[in-house]
Amino acid sequence: MKQQRLATIDPLIAEYNNLEVTKSSLSDRPPAKLEPTDFLDGGAEETVTSMIKSTVVAIGQLRADEAALKVSNDKLLSDLKVDMTLPDSPVKSDGSARATNRSLKKLKKERVDELTKLGETMVALWNDLDVSVEERKDFKDKITKTGLTPETRKIGEVEVAKLRKKKASARSEELGGVREEIKKHWAMCGYSQEQQQKSFPDFNLSDDEDTLPAKLQAYWAKLADEYEKKKPVLVLMQKYNDLTKFRLELFELENSQTSSLGERRNSIGTTERLGKLNSTVKELPSVLTSLVTLVKTIEGTPVSLPDGRQVRRPFMFDGERFLVKVDKAEKAFRALKEEAKQQREQRKLEKRVGATAKGTPSLKAAGMMVAAGARAKTKLAGGKVSPGAKKVLVRSPSGAVVSPKPATLENQKTRRRSSPVRPPGGPGLTPPSRK
Repeated sequence: MKQQRLATIDPLIAEYNNLEVTKSSLSDRPPAKLEPTDFLDGGAEETVTSMIKSTVVAIGQLRADEAALKVSNDKLLSDLKVDMTLPDSPVKSDGSARATNRSLKKLKKERVDELTKLGETMVALWNDLDVSVEERKDFKDKITKTGLTPETRKIGEVEVAKLRKKKASARSEELGGVREEIKKHWAMCGYSQEQQQKSFPDFNLSDDEDTLPAKLQAYWAKLADEYEKKKPVLVLMQKYNDLTKFRLELFELENSQTSSLGERRNSIGTTERLGKLNSTVKELPSVLTSLVTLVKTIEGTPVSLPDGRQVRRPFMFDGERFLVKVDKAEKAFRALKEEAKQQREQRKLEKRVGATAKGTPSLKAAGMMVAAGARAKTKLAGGKVSPGAKKVLVRSPSGAVVSPKPATLENQKTRRRSSPVRPPGGPGLTPPSRK
């Protein structure tokens, strides 16, 4: 009897134990492994027969489950594009269907996680760049064909890299525009290089810095608010600068070195331009007075410090007190006018001397020694130079011009006593008769 049982039971036990599907999937949850004693010690014949029947049913169910597992593995291998025969295959298995299935499911989860992260990144970039619905749909259709394969991941990585580059370019362009606005407001508010660096040290941060856009926008808003507060005086300053440019242009036109006023006007422009400049420049004194008054008012207004103190500060523009800058500009223009005046007088003098000394080679040299209106700066033996003394041309008895001597009080008296009185008509001529 025992031998008969073993002959019936042994094949069932061997097949049951060789099935690799998890036994917990069975409804009656038989043991993971059967032994002959499980049957032989069963007691009554009916009990042993019942166990054999249940084992046969379990084996059938396990065979079906194992077949389904193989089908699942084949699908996973196809979806994941895995070739387990390759030495670098990402799926490691001892050859059993159960181990292969476990390894394939792990790989699938890893790829799903990777593609999910890529997808989230891609959607965020699409939203930032306002990518159209059509473009998004085209990309989704493209990766649907490749599924969970390594090719899908490569396609996604390439797309993300392209979107990031496009975003970086757009970001740089946007930040560049904000930086230009900041520079523009710096110039309008008269910030020096030192003031710029001190007021906003983060200006040249890398565009990759996450906090940079917010910092730039906030500082730009602050500068714009400052400009609005200073706008009345800044507008007046701009008007003053424009008028000083017109004044300089008018000065250059009027002092152009040509032979006559008519030639001067014809060579550099029309009389209408001169008239317009004259009319415009007349506003300059009143504009300058208003500007200085406004700046002094600003400088006289106390400014509150963070610690509660109140101080008065000079109105600075481009690193210098503005009133000092204006004073320098006005002094420089007055000096320019004085220099032009002296040059005109010198040219007039040279012209008179040249007309008097026609044909006398040495006269021009003598004329160059004449400093019109300049006082004698040397002392002569016997006394000081007269405050009103001027250098004069001295003509010898032969009519030649000789080097002039300083006219002191003493030799002026001597000349008046010794010099013969010449008639008004010049040497050798009689005075003209009056009728």
